[in-house]
Amino acid sequence: MMTQVRTDPPLLSGLLRPLRIVWWLLGVLLILRLLVGARLELAPDEAVYWSWSRHLYGGYLDHPPLIAWINWLSTHILGSTQLGVRLPAALLAFGMVALLVMLARRLMPDWAAAWVGLMWLLGPLLTVIGTISTPDTPVVFFSTAALTCVALIALRDDERMAGEGMASNDSPSAGLWILFGIFCGVALLAKYTAVLLPAAVFVALVSSPAGRRHLRRPWIYLAALVALVIFSPVLVWNARHGWASFAYQLHHGTGGDEAAPPSAATSRLDLLRPFINTAAYIGGQAAVWTPILFALVIVVLVSGWRRYGRLNHVDRLLLCCASVPLLIFGLASVRKVGEVNWPMFTYVPASLLIGRRLAQDAAGRWRHWVWEGCKLALIFTIGLHLLLMPGSAKLLARVHIRIPHNVLDVTGGWQRFGNALGRVADGAPAICNRHQDAGEAAFYMPGQPDVWCDSVASRITAFDFFDGPPDYRNIPRVLFVGGHVSAFATKHGYAHWKTVPLGIGDANGKGERTATIMWR
Repeated sequence: MMTQVRTDPPLLSGLLRPLRIVWWLLGVLLILRLLVGARLELAPDEAVYWSWSRHLYGGYLDHPPLIAWINWLSTHILGSTQLGVRLPAALLAFGMVALLVMLARRLMPDWAAAWVGLMWLLGPLLTVIGTISTPDTPVVFFSTAALTCVALIALRDDERMAGEGMASNDSPSAGLWILFGIFCGVALLAKYTAVLLPAAVFVALVSSPAGRRHLRRPWIYLAALVALVIFSPVLVWNARHGWASFAYQLHHGTGGDEAAPPSAATSRLDLLRPFINTAAYIGGQAAVWTPILFALVIVVLVSGWRRYGRLNHVDRLLLCCASVPLLIFGLASVRKVGEVNWPMFTYVPASLLIGRRLAQDAAGRWRHWVWEGCKLALIFTIGLHLLLMPGSAKLLARVHIRIPHNVLDVTGGWQRFGNALGRVADGAPAICNRHQDAGEAAFYMPGQPDVWCDSVASRITAFDFFDGPPDYRNIPRVLFVGGHVSAFATKHGYAHWKTVPLGIGDANGKGERTATIMWR
């Protein structure tokens, strides 16, 4: 079993209880996240998920239903406000860090566990998942809870093998396996990518003598059954809708775009596309976890796989759970770069591996680089907060600095957008071509009306599967927002329309947003 160094490192000299600092920092940052979340306008994806909470189902095209269910509960308690939407994200994100630190205390000395907490608390990734309400936050929380259960099982196996050997009575492990199944099932209700955790656990079990013992017992299979029962609403919804959500996410998440047929006109850039995509994927991960800490993750994963046969059960488990998401989405990125948040769970077990490596670092080199990584992560976090300040996007656009669209969406003046729609609608129901616009309009228009998304001439959305769409035959006048105006008018029989300015510019301060009044 891994030898642990129990003395405090020089970087923490003078701090009698480094974990106490982590807990205080956790509380302070949670309050900060709530204050920021209450003031920051909803990002388009957040507004979409909030709009789902008005149409509760067992599944949706884009994701499983947990984010809608959580939004429904929170907004029924706090009201449909920005804080009402975001409170669960803040609680779950910081609950995840608390759970991770408690697990780290079982796997390493307290001072090393404190470093695990600091890597998360100072970095931009927690800022995002603790502020913006998306399926990523609940899937990371419940996946961390599931990882905690199986890590404690692995730790018990290592302790038994190092001591009196494998005991015949494994009833404590049975309870942990059932909890593992529960948490995996709830994580799958949040996001389909949660399936990679039990897949990674299976790899770790198959490749370990202690793990194969569990495969000969009923508890892991009972855990799988429990997870399947919890996940069953999604299966039922998909079965009733032609497995639409599974097909959409498989295509979207694995880069399933049809490749263009080869021709003489194939450019050199097209030939280099896999390498460019892979570089973009690696760069995105370095930005999410910050460059120094990401480099440490790569080092600890590579060194772990080089000596995999000599690792104990805990380290094998953490190594598999950290590697599988990073590898799967890395391979998918060869065809098409996905979202940088997809392999996010990688950094939960990876941070534990870094902490365990710190506990073995007699020379202090790892402590030095983790400290440097935390400082750089804090700089990234401060920069992210400055970028989200009102007016920052327009200011940077004026000096010709390109801002990512997802940042512009958060700072895009959605409150003014909703108020402008309310002024020009004059009682007509608002219909949007994009589900992001529909969610923002519904949240910020006066009275928060139920705004529908009609995806004519665009990709289908969750609205295409909702019950009770508008009966346009009995609606003489509508306010249409978005493109494909003539296609919408032809589809629903509106003979006349005119474009009306909303009196607001886009997030870049270029151009002006408009809407279209239609009547018969």
